[in-house]
Amino acid sequence: MPRDQVFHVAGLSMDGVVGLSPIEYVSSAIRLGLSYERFGINFYKNGANASGVIEYPGALADTAYERLKKDFAKSYQGLANTGKPIILEGGAKFSQLAIKPADAQLIENKKFQLEDIARIYRVPLHLIQNLDRATFSNIEQQSLEFVMYTMLPWFKRWEENINMQLLTPLERKAGFYIEFNINSLLRGDMQSRAMAYAQGRQWGWLSVNDIRKLENMPPIPNGDIYMQPLNFSEAGKAPVTVTSDSVSANALAEQIYNMIREKG
Repeated sequence: MPRDQVFHVAGLSMDGVVGLSPIEYVSSAIRLGLSYERFGINFYKNGANASGVIEYPGALADTAYERLKKDFAKSYQGLANTGKPIILEGGAKFSQLAIKPADAQLIENKKFQLEDIARIYRVPLHLIQNLDRATFSNIEQQSLEFVMYTMLPWFKRWEENINMQLLTPLERKAGFYIEFNINSLLRGDMQSRAMAYAQGRQWGWLSVNDIRKLENMPPIPNGDIYMQPLNFSEAGKAPVTVTSDSVSANALAEQIYNMIREKG
């Protein structure tokens, strides 16, 4: 169906026309992860220590074979029977064949599949509770990178298609447009925000009410006044002598920090 009949946002494609499902396209990675799950379940279900080969010097009768098989499954298989001594008769010999999970690299393989599947949608590992390589100093930066490198391309794709397909030429000419507001996703910690607000306030491109609006706080009277540093002047003119004390950026940041902290 053409775009004048259905709203369509193009995604992953090999030819630019027919879309691909990321899950279907990398289904082999998901199937491998499921196979690790089934292997781990069966590995522990059947017993991690008491599994191997029972050797007899001769042939067993059908009755003796069935009795041995049932007795072995009942008494020695499963986690509850792990570590029990195995009692054999008639010259039988038991050979251990089980491998340790570490030898099979089961845990390492499961972690690799976790990373492999996360790559499908470019999701940072700390967002899926894998904190092996995460620290307190880099999680915030990784979260910002997730917004910039993973979500922002999708935001732009949706914005462009909405503006193109859902707005008329007259609406676009009148200045209407669709845009995702991701300011809340890019907000840093309280101290960093306070410093950024202080610089915006000091250099005159933020007012008190602008800052309060960004922090979801109600406006205050006379809060729409923009300040300008006293030592600014036009090029070619004599510099203006500063006669009053100016508020430093650090002091202003401290005031804004206290304001945000009081808000909670």
